[in-house]
Amino acid sequence: MATVYITERLIGEVRSNIGRMRDAEIRNDYPKHGTPTTADGSELFKIINWGEHLHLFDLVPKEWMQAFEQFEVVVHTDANCNQAVGTVTFTDQKNILGHPKSDYWNARRVKLSVDKLAALPDSPGVLEVRARMEELNGVKALRDKWTKIETDVVDFLRKCKSLNEALKLLPTIRMYVSKEDIQRVEHKPAPTKVRREELAKEAPDAEELTAAAMAARLSGAFA
Repeated sequence: MATVYITERLIGEVRSNIGRMRDAEIRNDYPKHGTPTTADGSELFKIINWGEHLHLFDLVPKEWMQAFEQFEVVVHTDANCNQAVGTVTFTDQKNILGHPKSDYWNARRVKLSVDKLAALPDSPGVLEVRARMEELNGVKALRDKWTKIETDVVDFLRKCKSLNEALKLLPTIRMYVSKEDIQRVEHKPAPTKVRREELAKEAPDAEELTAAAMAARLSGAFA
C-alpha cells in the first residue's frame, strides 16, 4: 500500500468532483434551471413595461409600439429593484408590445420586485416567473449544501497526514477523491515469493555464468 500525501493537486481534484456532483444534482432536480421559457409572457410584459401608463396601452396605435420576440424579467428583493435575485428569459414570444420607439424608457429587460410579483393577477407569464423563483430557492439551497460539503471535506483532508489516514478515519471520503488517487493508495506490490519466482525466470542461465567464470579463473583472470 503506497502512501499518498495531501497535495494541492489532490485538493483541486476533490473540489472539481464535488462541483460535478453539485451540478448533476441541480440538473436532475431542476432541469429547467438556467433555460429560457416559451410561456406566454405578453400580459406580464405589458403590466411591467407600461407600469403607471398601462391605461394608455389601448389608446396608442399598435404601429407606434415596438414589438419583441424575446424579453427578460429581472426579479429583485427590494421595492426599488436594486437587489436582483434572478432572471427569467422569455423567448419565441408573440404580441409583446412595448412603449413607442421614440420613448427612451422602452426596454426588453424589465424589472419586478418579489412583492409585486406576488400581487400580480395570475397569467401564464406570472405563474412561470413564480415557479422559476421557487426553483431558484431550491437551487440556492443545493448550492449552499454542496458549499458546506466542500468546506468540510477539504478541511478534513488538510488535517490528515495522508490520504491513507483520511480513508482510514472516514472511509466515505473516497466518494469525493479521484479514482486514480484511490488506486494509488490501494496499490499493493507483488508478494515476495511471487517476486522471487519472477526474478528467477528472468535471471541469466546459471550454468553458463559458472562455466564462463571458471574458464576466466583458469585463464588467470583472477591471479
